Amino acid sequence: MDTEERAVFSSAAEHWMVRGGGIDVEIASPVGLRTEEMILNIGPQHPSTHGVLRVVLELDGEVIRRAEPVIGYMHRAAEKLSEYRDARQVLVLMNRHDWLSAFNNELGWTIAVERLAGIEVPERAQWIRTMMAEWNRLLNHLVFFGSYPLELGAMTPVFYAFIEREMIQNLLESTTGARMHHSYARVGGLKDDLPLGFIKQAGVVLEHVRKRLKDFDNLIMGNEIIHARTKGIGVISPEMAIAYGTSGPTLHAAGVPMDPRKDEPYEKYAEVEFDIPIGRNGDSTTGCGCCSSGCTSPARSSSSAWRSSPPASTGRRSSPRSSRSRARCTCAPRTRLVSWATTSSGTARSSRTG
Repeated sequence: MDTEERAVFSSAAEHWMVRGGGIDVEIASPVGLRTEEMILNIGPQHPSTHGVLRVVLELDGEVIRRAEPVIGYMHRAAEKLSEYRDARQVLVLMNRHDWLSAFNNELGWTIAVERLAGIEVPERAQWIRTMMAEWNRLLNHLVFFGSYPLELGAMTPVFYAFIEREMIQNLLESTTGARMHHSYARVGGLKDDLPLGFIKQAGVVLEHVRKRLKDFDNLIMGNEIIHARTKGIGVISPEMAIAYGTSGPTLHAAGVPMDPRKDEPYEKYAEVEFDIPIGRNGDSTTGCGCCSSGCTSPARSSSSAWRSSPPASTGRRSSPRSSRSRARCTCAPRTRLVSWATTSSGTARSSRTG
């Protein structure tokens, strides 16, 4: 008995599968094996914490002929939530936009509020903010270098990257009290000053991380397999990079030397020396190389920040009650928001909300 040949996939089944249904099989004419491109529906899923992505792929064997990202699955509604909260309450929404760069996101929100209100931040707080932003940037890059090779078949880098990441994570936790969502920035300053021993420990961690950055670069950028699987892939022209609003290593890999830390310096970036690696090809290899070279910038910036930061007024972590600064400091112990403000006579006055 002869077996009828059937098409593996058909265009008629494409729309049915994309909508979440099953797969129809068409009977082809018995003139050899006939195949069609395979439509693979990936997602909705969380490729990174936390942003939902769905991609519809058209495959020809192992070759991706077409990829259509389906956007619109954002579920947080932070913009609408912010309409019903004050500046202090919105802070916890901002650091959840990118879990790997929580402090940098909450810092952006805090700076915006300060500029609107015309609030001046003490110099020491600006230096600490700069340092924490660069530590957080380095944390972000280490996660990328650990996870990106996993997509290319390399498993070793993730174990190396998380060793140094944990060291930096513990350093930030000792200051902010949180490992992921720090909520350390405040309008007008910071939640707390640096704890005792932070500068010494930061120096130890920084020296160790600097030595390991070269190993990371050799482990990843010196790997022939990674070069073979990323070279010439995902090329982005300078015009496209600007039109799509890309930033960071993706923008720099396309050859666009734009960086707000250089173009519009905030906090103390104008007084910190660091380089921005710029590529030419705009492909995945160049982007990875820019990110690798960019890891040295946070290390240099963090070192400059804690070396240049003016000393604290006391030898211990300052508290709102004992501070003589005119800057407003807010803290949130459990269920109540307590705001401390120093009067012109030097006495502290408190007000409670919530």
